[in-house]
Amino acid sequence: MRGIVSAVITVLLLGLYGYAIWTICWAPRTSPAASIDAVLSLVGGLVSALVIAVLAITPPAQNPGHTVAASMGLSTERPAERIVEVVTYAYLLAWAACGIALVITWLKVPDATRSLTTAAESWLGLAIAAGYAFLGLKPHS
Repeated sequence: MRGIVSAVITVLLLGLYGYAIWTICWAPRTSPAASIDAVLSLVGGLVSALVIAVLAITPPAQNPGHTVAASMGLSTERPAERIVEVVTYAYLLAWAACGIALVITWLKVPDATRSLTTAAESWLGLAIAAGYAFLGLKPHS
């Protein structure tokens, strides 16, 4: 039951984030409402942190969906547990699609609002962090 509630909350947060991005990309030269700005910064950070965390705990050459299922104590042999893998991949792809939409809009609209610029720059930095986490790269000490 705990896993279902967690999944519903994370998917709802991703939906809020997607809606905020759709709103800001639809009118890139119009300043969004304060609530849209809040969703972009707060929820965007939470969604991105979850993506980075999942990619960071996934061993190299392993399926992120399998890692999430295993961390929940599930085996991916049964169909019910395979749903966790599908949702994980859908979540990662939706996060990437939202970010790519932000960055493309930002690049195409040079006079975009500060909100769009900040959100796109933040996502770009977080995407780099997600790549580092997934590839298991560590700074040289």
